Amino acid sequence: MWGELFRLQLRRFLPKGQVPSMPGPYFEATVPPRDDRLIDDLIEWSGGDRASWGDQLPFYLHPQWGFPLGVAALRGLPFPMSRALNVGCSTTMHAPIPRGEPLRLRARLDAIDQTDRRVLLHQKLWTGTAAHPEALEVDYQVLVPLPREPGAARGEKPQRPHVPEGAQEVARWSNGPRAGLEFALLTGDFNPIHWIAPAAKLAGFRSKILHGFGSAARTAEALIRQECGGDPSRLERLSMRFTHPVVLPSEAALFLEEGGAFTVGLEPGGVAFFAGTYAVREQQPESQGDTP
Repeated sequence: MWGELFRLQLRRFLPKGQVPSMPGPYFEATVPPRDDRLIDDLIEWSGGDRASWGDQLPFYLHPQWGFPLGVAALRGLPFPMSRALNVGCSTTMHAPIPRGEPLRLRARLDAIDQTDRRVLLHQKLWTGTAAHPEALEVDYQVLVPLPREPGAARGEKPQRPHVPEGAQEVARWSNGPRAGLEFALLTGDFNPIHWIAPAAKLAGFRSKILHGFGSAARTAEALIRQECGGDPSRLERLSMRFTHPVVLPSEAALFLEEGGAFTVGLEPGGVAFFAGTYAVREQQPESQGDTP
């Protein structure tokens, strides 16, 4: 972490490079199996049932093993990366990932969408094993605000999404004052805005904010309980865009709409912390054997 911070500061004094052509090169790595205690603690923190996962690795642990490779894929970009924000993520579970096996990782920067005010980076991460090299596909969306030119108009702020009035609340959970530190310990993402209040205030937030992927993990477990009959292998896809910080401590609730859409907020009509879509596999008849 300190090495990356040093590189980011150093780049401020170096000539800006060219925007590379897309997609970028692949970065590959193999990492050891994740520790069982870490896995169980994350499932419990997220509100899940350890027994329901069996020997499967929870897909929402991907920041823990994927971020180091993802950072490598972003090095050298001619943008102020110290201002980068995680604004969304899409995960597709092609096959379960078993515990106890080395993980094969592959990442690349897939696309760059640039305007005069911001840069939106799309980054892909594939995780798998020898049997299923691309069992999990993750698309990260990273926003990099660009400095305004002197005298340039600020422009209108985009309206934040709200929880639809007719949405149905199906789950609610509490985010305690230490939730940011707890998720940092589980994943290794120690950005101080998540666990040190003065650092969060310096960054423009009212107080500490929860990691977007922390909220995503709790949302995934709520969907598994509500829509998948408690079977994690049935949750096929989960996409979301983070639109409002979850200040700690706080509550959050999951609201479902028709067509596989959802929002997370506090109440219908209120501001949504994030919104997204999900897809669920059909339940396999017992006579057909194990769930694929």
